[in-house]
Amino acid sequence: MTPRLIRPLFIILLLLLLATPCRAEQNSTWTFTADRIVAQHDSEYVQAWGNATLRFDDNFLSADFVRYYEATSWVFLKGHVRARWNGDHYQASEAEFDLKTMAGWLKDGRLFVTKPHIYLESKLIRKYKGDSYGFKDARITACSGDTPAWSVGAEQGYVTLDGYAMLWDADFKIRNQTVIYTPYLQLPVMRQRQSGLLFPEVGSSSRNGLFYNQPIYWALDDENDITFYENYMTKRGFMQGVEWRNTPDSRSKGLWRFDYLHDDTSVDSEADESEQFQGDGLTRPNHSRYWLRSKYDGYVGSPDWNVKIDLDYVSDQDYLREFESGVSGFDASQEEFLDQFGRDIGESDAQNRTSTALLTRSWEKTGVAAKLQYTESTNYMNGNNPGDKNPTVQRLPEFDFFAFKDNVPGAGPLEWEMGSQFTYFWRQYGTTAGRLDVNPALSLPLKAGGFTFIPKAGLRETVYAVTRKENDPNLTDDSMPTRTLPELGVSAFTELYRTFSLDHTLRANYTTVGESEWTALKHSIQPRVEYSYIPRNDYQERLPEFDRDDRISRTNTITYSLTNVLDRKRETVSLDKSTDKASLAPDYIDFFRLRLEQSYDFFEATRSVDLDEYPRRPFSDILAELTIKPLRYLSLTLRTYFSPYIGDVTEHDHYLTLSDDDLGSVYFGLSFKEPVDEFTRQHQDRMRVIRLGGEVFLTSKFTAGVDWEFDAVDQKNIERRLRLAWNHECFTLRLIYSYTDYDTRFSAQIDLFSFGE
Repeated sequence: MTPRLIRPLFIILLLLLLATPCRAEQNSTWTFTADRIVAQHDSEYVQAWGNATLRFDDNFLSADFVRYYEATSWVFLKGHVRARWNGDHYQASEAEFDLKTMAGWLKDGRLFVTKPHIYLESKLIRKYKGDSYGFKDARITACSGDTPAWSVGAEQGYVTLDGYAMLWDADFKIRNQTVIYTPYLQLPVMRQRQSGLLFPEVGSSSRNGLFYNQPIYWALDDENDITFYENYMTKRGFMQGVEWRNTPDSRSKGLWRFDYLHDDTSVDSEADESEQFQGDGLTRPNHSRYWLRSKYDGYVGSPDWNVKIDLDYVSDQDYLREFESGVSGFDASQEEFLDQFGRDIGESDAQNRTSTALLTRSWEKTGVAAKLQYTESTNYMNGNNPGDKNPTVQRLPEFDFFAFKDNVPGAGPLEWEMGSQFTYFWRQYGTTAGRLDVNPALSLPLKAGGFTFIPKAGLRETVYAVTRKENDPNLTDDSMPTRTLPELGVSAFTELYRTFSLDHTLRANYTTVGESEWTALKHSIQPRVEYSYIPRNDYQERLPEFDRDDRISRTNTITYSLTNVLDRKRETVSLDKSTDKASLAPDYIDFFRLRLEQSYDFFEATRSVDLDEYPRRPFSDILAELTIKPLRYLSLTLRTYFSPYIGDVTEHDHYLTLSDDDLGSVYFGLSFKEPVDEFTRQHQDRMRVIRLGGEVFLTSKFTAGVDWEFDAVDQKNIERRLRLAWNHECFTLRLIYSYTDYDTRFSAQIDLFSFGE
């Protein structure tokens, strides 16, 4: 064969090899296309011009010019270099890669790593085997665009994904303005949560001074993390906090938090206290201040044995009222507990803080519970009142047994149920005792003519074992006093309803998919009557008193109510993807509910004492409770009590919310109570509180909100708050200004979307 034929054949073989294609990894195959390809047999490489592209599955490399070395699987690219490798994107003026490992370098490179969300620009980026990069004269950010909202620059650095970015001669820029410089900086660039500094909360308070709260996050493992809070206040000192979260499995989770402050200020006399705290007869002389709070849901041994733990222990009566706001404050903890566990904590001004540990289990017909409950009284701390005179009752321990309602064997529809409880009540000062309370009951559901009647009879038997008699002159000398109380009652109810069809023209087809229309209304009327009777038992006054179950009031009351419900049926056109057919899908909602209720007290109707001061008033206030939610963006709740004797409203709660996904939301609340002086109830203070607020989406990124709480009795603002939030692609900036008569506070917090977002 002549040399003239060897060269063309060699070129053809190389082209066939590249088009067939070449093997770069054991299980990967690259294909090569271009406008023009030339093979050089003497140096064993192929050059390509114009739309030169190498592809492997969803990965590709492309450039104006490509040179591929078949022996080493190295490729050189120049001019408008573009690449995608395992979902990450590369841009450069020049680049080289080893197709076996994708190690290489990029000149004037730009790298976007999807997980974590990183943009990296550098004059020279070196990609090492695996997910490691070295670079010079680079900027890193989580923001897109030529001028990112924030970025971190470095003269040189090294990044390992699922690791850290180590930067030398680093600076932090907002837009193009340098705001921070450091000779060395280390940032987490994890696909998952990673330890490091979180962005701080900064601001000022007229009560606490300038403050800077720095959270430090420590991811222990997939199930545990800890956040430390270093909160410096110029008028108070350092408050140090720690928060531990653990989620050992899908049925268990816990949140434990403790804050400690050596307060630079103290209050030795009530006259020196803030006006906000005067009048309770308590001072705050302590410098050591703290708050322990936590919640835990889980189980012991088997998931059938459920455990709930609530801790709430504070150093003094003023702590939670002074430190309500901010990431370390009462409001943030209360909101987080409600969101994560669905359980609240005592209000910030409550002087008793309760901690509870509860263990429960239920079977088909029975259930058991064990509880330890400790109540801290801040009235007897820090020298305010003698601790050895503290009468606060502790339940250490409590055991409950329940027999759920069930049919009595061989007795037809007759049903029985029982609740029983043993509690040992301990306190520092006062009588202590154990109490066994057993309360079995029988009921007989009967139905006739659309009505249901349920007569019920029960017996409450209570036995005390007094272990210490102290400061209780009415208590009998009997060490095991008892109480027997019968409980009788009957309830009767029915439901009347009618359904109304509405004219509708909605048809199921491709053009109406997503449209909906009301097609029917159902109006229900539910009258209900309940009667309860418990006889008078004066012997109870000679028993120990620990809670309200020790003094059960006599009852001879009939309660009647009428509930109106409007339920709508709505049909929405939906598309079944499996059959590609449109159909009507119904849904139902009670959009209107009105309940009217009143009681009549037969004992009050026949009362013969104190008639000169308190005339008989056997009728209770009329309760009107209204809930309206006709549309997903409108909700109205009203709860009003009207006295037939006073002829006016005695108590009212009103809450209205209106929201729109595109515009924002507003709310309005009104709560008030009138003074009442009757034989059966006394309420001396008038209360009128107005709450108004909401937020508006000024733009797709900018949100403004306002909250206003006003005391209409004292004609003063309880609190005014202005909230501003800027929700950017890669950060959220929050500004909060609040004003009360006792504190003016401004805080700012920025959350940069981490590289793990």
